[in-house]
Amino acid sequence: MERINNIFRIAVPVLFGVVFFSLIRHFTEDANWPVIIWLTAMSSVLWEGSYLISKWIDRKFSVKASLLKKLTWQLVVLLVFGMMAFNISYYILRLYEIYIQGNTGNGFSLEQNVTVSIPGVFLVLAIGGFQMGIFYLLAWQKSQLETERLHKEQAETLFQNLKHQISPHFLFNNLNTLNSLIHESPEVASKFLSVFSEVYRYSLQHQDEELVTLENELNMIESYLFLLKKRFEDSFKSTIEVSKEARTKYIPPMSLQLLVENAFKHNIAEVANPLNINIFVENDVLVVENNLQLRKKKNPSTRIGLVNLSERYRLLGQSLPSFEKEGTIFRVSLPLLNIGKHEVINN
Repeated sequence: MERINNIFRIAVPVLFGVVFFSLIRHFTEDANWPVIIWLTAMSSVLWEGSYLISKWIDRKFSVKASLLKKLTWQLVVLLVFGMMAFNISYYILRLYEIYIQGNTGNGFSLEQNVTVSIPGVFLVLAIGGFQMGIFYLLAWQKSQLETERLHKEQAETLFQNLKHQISPHFLFNNLNTLNSLIHESPEVASKFLSVFSEVYRYSLQHQDEELVTLENELNMIESYLFLLKKRFEDSFKSTIEVSKEARTKYIPPMSLQLLVENAFKHNIAEVANPLNINIFVENDVLVVENNLQLRKKKNPSTRIGLVNLSERYRLLGQSLPSFEKEGTIFRVSLPLLNIGKHEVINN
C-alpha cells in the first residue's frame, strides 16, 4: 500500500499540473513555466494533504461509522484546507510577480481572486477525489487480504484440531488390546506392538499434512486391520480392491482409520454375524462399505466421526464426502483428489 502511494504521490501532481496548465493556457495567454511549476507544487501539496486528511478521518471515526458520513466530513475538511493552501500560494506568487518581476497588474483585486479560486476548487476536488478513491480502494484491498489471512489461519487451526482429535481415541483402544495380549501370548503381543507402532508412527508423521497418497493410506489401513483382527478375530471380514492408478491420488490422512473405527463403534461384530468392510474405488471416488448390524445400546459419541471428516474436506475446498444407507449397507464415498499433498488450497 505504501509503495503504491509513493508512486502516486510523484506521478499524480505532475499529471494534474500539466493538465491544469494546458487548460489555463487554452483560455489565457498568461500561463508560463512558473505557473506550471506552481500548479504542480500545489497538486503535490493537495495530494499529501488529502492523504493525511483521509488517514485522520479514518482514525477519528469508528469502524461502524457510515462511509457517507466519513466522505462528507473528509470533503468539507479537504475544501477548507485546499482553498486555504491555494489562496496562500497564489498570494505568495503575486507578491513575487509584483515585487520581484515588477508586474503589478491589478494588484490583489477581489475579481482576480475569484477568477483564480474557481479553477482552484476544481483542482482541489479533482485531486482530493482521486486520492480519496485510491485511499479507500487500497484500504478495502488491505482489509480483504487481512480477512482472507484470518480465515485461512482459522481454517488451518481448525483443521489441525480436527486431525489431532483422532489420536487419543485410537491410542486408548489399541493399548487396551495390547494389555490383553501380553497376558495371553507375549509373542503375538510383540507382533501387535510392532504393527501398532507402525500405524501410530504413520499418524504422527502425517498429522501436520493436509493430504496423503491413497497408497500410503491403504498401507496404513492394512496394518490397522491386522490390529483389529487381534481384537475381534473372526468377527469381521475385509476386502480392499483399488487399482494402481487410483493409489496415486490423495485423501486426508487417517480417513480410512476413522471410517473403519466408526463401523465397529456402531455395529455388532460377532462370529455368527461378522462385520464386513469393503474398500474399493468407483468413478474416482473411494468407497468404504459395511453391513449394518446396529448395536441396541449405542456407545456415547465422541464427536469425531463423519462430521469431522466432512469438515476436513470442506476446509480443503473440495467436494464433501457422501454418507448413505442402502438397505442393510452403509456406504461412505470419499472424493479422490488429483493434487499434490504440498499444495495450498484456499477455500
